[in-house]
Amino acid sequence: MDTTTSITGGRVRAFVRGPEPPASVARAHAGDVPPLGRGRKAAVWTLVVLAALLLLVSSLVIWIERQVLDTDNWVETSGELLENDAVRELTADVLVEAVFAGADVQDQFSEALPPELRPLAPQATGLSRSLADDQANRLLALPQTVALWEEANRLAHERLVAILRKEDIDGIESSDGGVTLDLTPLAQELAGQIGVQADLPEDAAQFTIIKSDELDTAQTGVRILDFLSVFLIIVVFALLALAVWLARGTRRELLRAIGWSWIIVGILLLILRSITGDALIDSLTNARTVEAGKAVWDILTRLLRDISWAIIAYGLVAVAAAWIAGPTRWAIALRAALAPTVRERPAVWYTALGVIFLLVILTGPSGGEVGGLGIVIMAALFALGVHFLRRQILREFPHPSDKSKPPTGTASPGAGAPPPDSA
Repeated sequence: MDTTTSITGGRVRAFVRGPEPPASVARAHAGDVPPLGRGRKAAVWTLVVLAALLLLVSSLVIWIERQVLDTDNWVETSGELLENDAVRELTADVLVEAVFAGADVQDQFSEALPPELRPLAPQATGLSRSLADDQANRLLALPQTVALWEEANRLAHERLVAILRKEDIDGIESSDGGVTLDLTPLAQELAGQIGVQADLPEDAAQFTIIKSDELDTAQTGVRILDFLSVFLIIVVFALLALAVWLARGTRRELLRAIGWSWIIVGILLLILRSITGDALIDSLTNARTVEAGKAVWDILTRLLRDISWAIIAYGLVAVAAAWIAGPTRWAIALRAALAPTVRERPAVWYTALGVIFLLVILTGPSGGEVGGLGIVIMAALFALGVHFLRRQILREFPHPSDKSKPPTGTASPGAGAPPPDSA
């Protein structure tokens, strides 16, 4: 058994396929602690699995809350829905139905036509209906119509949130009844463009978002969501912190395990999104509305998709970090290449990695949807990882002037210290 083997114990097996690691690397691991006991290892793995399960639930909770209870997200989503061809055609059909439900168009044509042409009133009505479909599609594509649509959605959503959270804002009392999306202005605009005088029924162009008899249940659900959206993510990181504390001596392996668990959670979320979407579309749509249903589900769950890919990306970062800190020859070579900058220009080291972190947060797969608490936690974890990696590099690759110094905790040759194997 060679010198490196006697110093590093079982971990030397990672070196046998490559060139011998520098002696400084071996010395840096001279103080490695023994492997974890069976009980502690079981506790660590239990914490990692539990944290992964809670991360899965937390991701769903955050998606629901941000998609359902964030007015800006709601309005942005409504605009994207109207820009989709299938959804716009379905909305146009609803508006045309509302216009023709509130007007006796055939009687209006009979009165407008000369007596000898009045028998053609039914044909004129059918033609008007066909033209109305085309006109409604063009109307909904206009920028001013999109603005009206988004304003209607904003008003409805502000009322919804005020009621669900029992807030009194802008004259909306939390004790008010149900919430509806009112498209009457769009229906009236369409009626004017096709030359029909429509006396719209009160609910002809309104969609009920929530009924008054459902408010108590919905308000309770919102309180639970508000609590869980913050509580669960704190518990996830608390469990992982406890696992890191217990995994003394095997923290690099733990970091790799956490990374893979996050990757699995992200993949499961993507699979769940696909399976749930297929089931809902099959049960709630027909041949006429299936394309619109697919578009609605894709747009409504786009944030969930972004969250899923963000979790996968962070998991990959954790796995990569564990590899960089590992004993493979390529990882050691990378740390050796970074050592001069880490030793002599720490400001450059921290600044470069800080810029990389900001770029990942701002342009990464999370789509800018990382909340304030998430950014703080991620920044703290990233800074901690950078600190420990720098400390490891400094241990393994000290300044050339320090190479002659004995490793920390050992005596200099000739100082009367006992041989290493006599301890």
